[in-house]
Amino acid sequence: MRIFLNTVSVQPSFTAKNKKKADSPSVCLYEKFRQGERPDIFSYSDKSTERLDFLAERYRKTPTIRNKRALLNHERKMLYEELSHPELTLARNYTAISPIIPKNTKPEVVDNIITNFNLTGLARLERLSKPFETRYTGKKMKLLDKIYDRADESKPFGEDVRFNVLSAIEGVNYVNKNRVSAEEDFFGDFAELYKETKSADALKGIMIFGKKENKPQITGIIEDVLKSENAEPEAKLLALWGGGKFRNDKIFGALKNVALDKNAGIQEREFAIHSVSLYIKEKPDEVVEVMDKISRDGTVFEPLGRVLKDKVTGNYHNQPNREYKYNNLTNDETKAFNEFKKKHLFYDSKLNRKKQNFIDGDLLMYKNLILDDYYGEFNPIAVIRDTYTRVFPKEAGDRHFNQGLKNSGCFADSVDGIHTPQAIILKKDLIADEGGLSSVGHEIGHEVEEYLTEQEERELNKLYQKAIQENRLLGDYAGRNVDEYFAVGCDSACSVYKPHSHLLSGDYKNTRYTLMSKDPELYKFILKILKKG
Repeated sequence: MRIFLNTVSVQPSFTAKNKKKADSPSVCLYEKFRQGERPDIFSYSDKSTERLDFLAERYRKTPTIRNKRALLNHERKMLYEELSHPELTLARNYTAISPIIPKNTKPEVVDNIITNFNLTGLARLERLSKPFETRYTGKKMKLLDKIYDRADESKPFGEDVRFNVLSAIEGVNYVNKNRVSAEEDFFGDFAELYKETKSADALKGIMIFGKKENKPQITGIIEDVLKSENAEPEAKLLALWGGGKFRNDKIFGALKNVALDKNAGIQEREFAIHSVSLYIKEKPDEVVEVMDKISRDGTVFEPLGRVLKDKVTGNYHNQPNREYKYNNLTNDETKAFNEFKKKHLFYDSKLNRKKQNFIDGDLLMYKNLILDDYYGEFNPIAVIRDTYTRVFPKEAGDRHFNQGLKNSGCFADSVDGIHTPQAIILKKDLIADEGGLSSVGHEIGHEVEEYLTEQEERELNKLYQKAIQENRLLGDYAGRNVDEYFAVGCDSACSVYKPHSHLLSGDYKNTRYTLMSKDPELYKFILKILKKG
């Protein structure tokens, strides 16, 4: 499923009530920019940017996790403020944004571009894991809902990266395992909409916001969709997913049939297998039997069957060297792989078995390249407790624009993982985050891309353009540029398993099967690269 990012034209208000605000330096600068002027940013200042500069300077001198939290919380407040007042974005980031927007750009398009810029930055910040984690408050949701309702997708950058409030709320439910406030009765709205339209979008709302008291109504809908030969493919997927969340005997039988059907669609089968595994309390013997059959059925789902069999029997996380066994490494290969880790992997605190297994799982996707030393010297891989500016402290407090508008200008400290010319830096908290991206696999994907031949680079660029044209991108992040397109493909290929609750979530939640289903040509390209060793 795509996460949609809508943009909206938000213009400053110049009523008498807001005259003082309208006369502010930031609004004047913004108005000049909208009319095609490019005034000197260096003559601009206001209290908000002065406070930010002071905080950033203090932060550079004492780079501790507490100061970083203060800095990022400050940025969150700024970004929410920028949603309603995009002139502040220009005031704060003018020198970086100015070359990206031509002087002849229409004022209303400038509004749309800047608001998109703000929303992109906000989305990235809100995905941060602890200690920067926040939850969507009712106030935040109302603001995002207001922007969504006023969206104009016909303007430039509108179709490119869009935001859906439903996806934002969904993030609350599954990242924090917390629902929005009880007074928000979204289920009733979606149930009424589904009754009228039978649309997949309405069905998704039902699945996400349904509660125990709604189960009889929801299971009836699921049974009807699974029995129907004319159901939309997306509706069928949602029903297969919902069958795990809202369980009964009739649904289990249908799920089991799809899970064991080697001719079923890739994502249909993935969703069905996951949902069957959730019946472990109701039907333990049957679930274990199904997972055992899948783990030996000779299809691409063998790895998923093996993982879920270990999970439902409680034998997953505690296995030492789990990934070595999954990948059937010989003694010589195990020795060579351990030597590689000893030489290239560094961490500033002890990694528990769970994190070690997840790192091994990502690294072993590249085992042919690693074991045959195909690329010579890999960059060091540093797993740290802090953000990456602990390694590069001079960048603390800086905002990044190296990919233009799509990089959103977030503080360097909000980067969870990064591939630099000197090293790969990863946040320790992200390792073993089953609900997020495979961070090791993603950043090594950037490393591998450095070694593609000119012919391979041309082939990858063609795949990227085709994915954009045919709507095959694995989320907004993959659409930023060809580098992220490849890296997201790599981290997806690493991910055999994501929790059932995350399968509908889009960006950062893709699995190997999502990639195989949505962009099979990229999957084949990645396999070809990985077999070089």
